[in-house]
Amino acid sequence: MVQSPNVIIPSFIAGFSGHRDIVAHKVIADALDAVWQQLQQQAKQRGGALEVYSSIAYGADTIAVETARAAGLRVHLILPKPIITVAGETIDTQAGFAADFWDNDPQESGFRSRDWDRAYVQIREA
Repeated sequence: MVQSPNVIIPSFIAGFSGHRDIVAHKVIADALDAVWQQLQQQAKQRGGALEVYSSIAYGADTIAVETARAAGLRVHLILPKPIITVAGETIDTQAGFAADFWDNDPQESGFRSRDWDRAYVQIREA
């Protein structure tokens, strides 16, 4: 039996960093979807695969990760701080990465639980 040689598939890496406070969520999602499709096609034409590296802060980072995953891309998350749990299960929203989801706007005071939930889904997927 003849074995085929090992095939190395090149990885093309796209990094993403965006703003937190955004207004045009759909416009950004549509633009990112188009970019991921274009970059993915270029990687395939060169015999490789596209991978995305991003943080998962609320705002553009979350949208980038969601759209990259929807496009079938491999996503690597970079967290600037650990996720701290209390009693092994409950996430401490006052410490670690989750603490970044408290609103700094004086008009809006509180934990951005909807944004955290979206981000945490992506973190668990990773």
